[in-house]
Amino acid sequence: MTPDRRSLSRLLQDLHRTAPSLSRPVLGPFRELWHGHVHRAYAASEEELLPLYVANREVAALAQGAHAEEYRSLALLNAARLEARLGGAPTRAASAALGEAGPDEAHWLAWCRWWLFGAEGGSPPGEWNPTSDRWRVLRAGTAALAAARRAGSLAAYTHVTSPDEMPNEPLALLRRLARLHEARLYLEEGARGAREAAFLAAEAGRDGDLLAAQAAWLLQPPSAQQAAVWGETFRFRGYRSRRLAERLERAGFPLAAARQRQQRAGWDALAARCAAVPPEIRLRQSLPAETAPGG
Repeated sequence: MTPDRRSLSRLLQDLHRTAPSLSRPVLGPFRELWHGHVHRAYAASEEELLPLYVANREVAALAQGAHAEEYRSLALLNAARLEARLGGAPTRAASAALGEAGPDEAHWLAWCRWWLFGAEGGSPPGEWNPTSDRWRVLRAGTAALAAARRAGSLAAYTHVTSPDEMPNEPLALLRRLARLHEARLYLEEGARGAREAAFLAAEAGRDGDLLAAQAAWLLQPPSAQQAAVWGETFRFRGYRSRRLAERLERAGFPLAAARQRQQRAGWDALAARCAAVPPEIRLRQSLPAETAPGG
């Protein structure tokens, strides 16, 4: 389940009902919610970040007692991770949790904020001397992404894995960022790079939907019949991005809101291209309408 806006209220109700407290131990229903829905700060797509941020803050507030301290600490650390991905300044409690996690994750999150939001997200982190092989891979990946200027230069990181990798790991986010950036680089090559761009964008999941739709147009522009279906889908995705931008703005994450407005502009541009398909072509084309990319 994706914790979208509609399901967030149900998720919070379930957390209130199952979260460990002074009178309630850590039970199976809470563990299922935690591992399946809440503990996903790195694995989540951008549209999931705000609900996850709310859910982790709720767990941190609800979890009480020594038996719940592990979850409370992890929820605060997840909040710090999500604040970085949303472009916000860490709260005091989240900063303390990040301090306990060590300097490597602090460097990594500072880089993520800079990569996602540019100068507005802060300066690129300074000297980073990782303390383990796990973080050395992340450090090398950040350097590769920052230096990448041509398609194919990130192949080593679009599928990088670790033998002991867990679902909520920084490596999952590094892979997605590498796939998204590599897809953009292939799109810059036009039709020649569209197939690779489409493949990488699809592997990036929901965050790659707009790039996948742009690549699909380059590979084969829609027939007139398809253009009507695609246009409706693209307009709806633009609407969703606008609504998400509004929620992010109200929640105090203007940088993340600006990213969603950029997404909306991309969807709206594709919808306008669909509307511009000439009527005479619509009469000649006879291919059946198909589900639009990004739908």
